[in-house]
Amino acid sequence: MEQSLRQFDSERPLILQQHEYLGLYGEAEAFLREEAYYFEQLSRVGSGGSVLLQGFTSVRTLKAALMAAFKVRCSVLVESFLHLSQYEQDLAMSMVKLAESPDSSPEGKKQLTDTGAEKGKPFIASGGRFVPLGEGNVVCIGELLNPGLRPVVRRMMQDQQEEELSAWILEQIGSGSDILSLSSEARGLDAKKCWSWLLPLYSTLVDYPLYLEIREVDHLRWILPQLPGRPLVLCRQRDKSVRQRLFEMCRNHLAMVVLSPAKLPDYRKESLLAALWELVDEALASGLRERDLVLCAETISAQGAPLLLEESLQSIALLKRETSFPLMVSVSAVSRSRPLHGRSNAYFAACAIDRGADILLVNPSQREVMAMVQAANELR
Repeated sequence: MEQSLRQFDSERPLILQQHEYLGLYGEAEAFLREEAYYFEQLSRVGSGGSVLLQGFTSVRTLKAALMAAFKVRCSVLVESFLHLSQYEQDLAMSMVKLAESPDSSPEGKKQLTDTGAEKGKPFIASGGRFVPLGEGNVVCIGELLNPGLRPVVRRMMQDQQEEELSAWILEQIGSGSDILSLSSEARGLDAKKCWSWLLPLYSTLVDYPLYLEIREVDHLRWILPQLPGRPLVLCRQRDKSVRQRLFEMCRNHLAMVVLSPAKLPDYRKESLLAALWELVDEALASGLRERDLVLCAETISAQGAPLLLEESLQSIALLKRETSFPLMVSVSAVSRSRPLHGRSNAYFAACAIDRGADILLVNPSQREVMAMVQAANELR
């Protein structure tokens, strides 16, 4: 095997070439082996050194090298990716930007509010699709693949009904979703078994970014390596040590994190902001950057009941006014128990967008909602 790391004089970067595990392992195992290989090589460079990435033809192996560089904390230089498609080149360069040395954490919450996410544009991506966040257009996350909310989906996952689930996935894409929510964690389901066949099924059907709702945080250790792009991961864990593990895994795999206060007892200004600032501080202290974070404006109370419309809208307006992060809102939760919930959701979605929501978690089969979002994006 050709030597993959060569040293020039002390003033020049080290050259790191592609080292790919082919044919012997699944995507997740190959990624972990490649990352371990690059980490061993880059440990020779050390913190503060620099490395030149040369001859990479795979986004997966490039991401493994970037993860290793991020952990070692060395700066990254790249050659042009001549063997990648234009999209893959754009995604590769975005990942290189993300893997740069972490921005210094701002001192105090006022500075955090002032700077927001201006140091880097937030985005999520799959292997072939790039979705910018907070840049004007409203982004829709299709929520149908949630076995905790939909018994029919739980039965499909229990019985491994791939054909039926494939139809659900394709329906959400056809209805206009930009991102798909995916979860396999519900009562009576073997989550690890479900993920083992769900991710390969999903990747063979579509190439769309994922929003992950994961109850068992340790499952992310083998889920994230199988995703070549930049997913969005919900953080709603009450336990601080569990949140720290989630932040660490998302940081190491360039995932974005949705910060959600864990069912606050009320939505007074002081409690909402205090809870979210605490989460933001924890995330930044773990090594995540401001551009890695999304805030969730909750629409569910501590007792699990939908908040009143005006309460939800007030929390959205408050977060938009006091922070600079992209805002996500679950649209369906507000009107799930109401008879004309499709029309109610469309009305709430319009109000949420007016108050500053950037990302909507929606049922894409509700045509009123999708038509309203499309109209809002066209008129902006």
